[in-house]
Amino acid sequence: MIFGIRNTGCILLIWIFCLPILHSQNMTVFDGAIKSYSNLSNPISGMIQWTGADLIVWNGSKWISLLNQQSFGTVADIDGNRYRTVIIGAQEWMAENLRTTRYRNGVSIPHVPDQEDWSAIENLLYTGASKDAWCWQMNNSTNELIYGKLYNWHAVAKNDGICPTGWRIPTEDDIMTLSEYLSGPALAASDIKAAGTAFWNDPNVATNSSGFSALPGGRRSDAFPSSLGGRAYFWTSTSASVIRYRRTPCIS
Repeated sequence: MIFGIRNTGCILLIWIFCLPILHSQNMTVFDGAIKSYSNLSNPISGMIQWTGADLIVWNGSKWISLLNQQSFGTVADIDGNRYRTVIIGAQEWMAENLRTTRYRNGVSIPHVPDQEDWSAIENLLYTGASKDAWCWQMNNSTNELIYGKLYNWHAVAKNDGICPTGWRIPTEDDIMTLSEYLSGPALAASDIKAAGTAFWNDPNVATNSSGFSALPGGRRSDAFPSSLGGRAYFWTSTSASVIRYRRTPCIS
């Protein structure tokens, strides 16, 4: 998964996962009547979205939780995808996984669904023109609305920049700062995982008290995409000793 971080002193975590929308890909808008609205790039005031962990409403400038009144910011990538952001301590993180198909400079990231190609890339045997790649979990495009896209290390490390403008891939120190602000490295998972068992395997005692809303999008390695429902994997900017395909975080 890719997540982003922004220093404001803030860190933005863009994982690479999308949140499910009420009524498939439609939004529900209340303005005296209930309407179906499918333009997710430009939310309008009163638009309501189900994230898989929370029900949020756009107030014209930010997303507000209807369950606990927590507020969220927003950022858009080069493809026009919008992501909720959440401030946790002195950091601002993206609260959804990255879904872009292009780097900031407009260069496309190759879509590599073939398992043999993925395996060859991981084992450094790939002879194609480019080694950067993305795929959907289980090669199923409907998973993007929930989990976003999986990216490999070559896409994360490329100088073209995979995160939205003003954002970057977080460092391991950024992750440590986040966990120490919450319940500490041993317990912080409860604070950032989406609550309930709609996506996480049972049992899941997480509270998602931070609003980070981590979803178990799994990963892809030299085997078929795996760990869906059980684990969330995220890239940092630390060089990878073994290539894996994960959600990608960004930090500014």
